[in-house]
Amino acid sequence: MLIGMAENGGSTSQASPDPEGGDSLGPAEDAALFLREVAREKHGLLAGCLAAAAATLLLGIGWMLVRDDIAANRSVGLIVFEHYRFPLLLAGIAGVAVYALSSRLLDGPQVRRHSYALFFPPGCSGWPHFSELQADLAKLGYRVSAQRADRLPPAPVPDDAAVDEGMLWIREAHSSAPRAGLVLQLHTAHGEGCIEIADSSRGLYSELAMFLIVSLGERVPDLTCKEATSSLSAESWEWLRPQLPDLPRALPPPRG
Repeated sequence: MLIGMAENGGSTSQASPDPEGGDSLGPAEDAALFLREVAREKHGLLAGCLAAAAATLLLGIGWMLVRDDIAANRSVGLIVFEHYRFPLLLAGIAGVAVYALSSRLLDGPQVRRHSYALFFPPGCSGWPHFSELQADLAKLGYRVSAQRADRLPPAPVPDDAAVDEGMLWIREAHSSAPRAGLVLQLHTAHGEGCIEIADSSRGLYSELAMFLIVSLGERVPDLTCKEATSSLSAESWEWLRPQLPDLPRALPPPRG
């Protein structure tokens, strides 16, 4: 399956020139590879250096606090291991805390990745324009925008572009997680596609993906879907309806 190929080590295909200009990122399986690049921590080395500096500083401070006690105990032949553990404990706590805080400040909240597999008759037509999906989701309170992720640099999606044209990187304006989002890609010739999701603990994009599938299914009734990691057969998109609230629960209030 295309999604599985991407998750298990990437495609061996080479990027081909886009006939409309720009560089193509490759075939359908690259949706997962694109999202992996977007969702990765880009400042991990800097966060690690800050954590190491904080740990070294607290190790020195801890040693200064206990060195007189250590010298006094050694003068009478005693070794108190707790005195040695104290600076190490301080260094460990400082390193972990500074790494977590700096990662959050530099890269935003941690994200987890998962995906849905989509299936439909090969050559299926009737796919909506992205502006139609925007309108459907706007009724629920979402403010989504999209970029063409199959070209470099990513380009805005025209309002009259159908969602089966290329790979769409979709973001929600209320989200405060810069590495979160979802990728929609439909491989119409093969009758399959995917929605790859990078989501924070709030669950904004996981819920958005389900509403997106319902919006697609209302226009393409033969659409079936399942979680990509599930061993069960795909079911009609309508199985998602009972799981969804009338309005999104994970949508945060607008940022002032």
